[in-house]
Amino acid sequence: MGKDKKTLNTNLLLLLLGRFVSDTGSGLQKVIMPLYIIDVGGLAATVGLFSFHL
Repeated sequence: MGKDKKTLNTNLLLLLLGRFVSDTGSGLQKVIMPLYIIDVGGLAATVGLFSFHL
């Protein structure tokens, strides 16, 4: 019985860790991509359309 409880806790920990990494990457992408578009010569309208899509 104790082994099943430990497995459940390990799986939950891995799920939460994966979710944290995924959410952090998504948040960084939402900040970095508009800056990258402006850096490569994109227009403000392009940044607006891209941000609207996210």
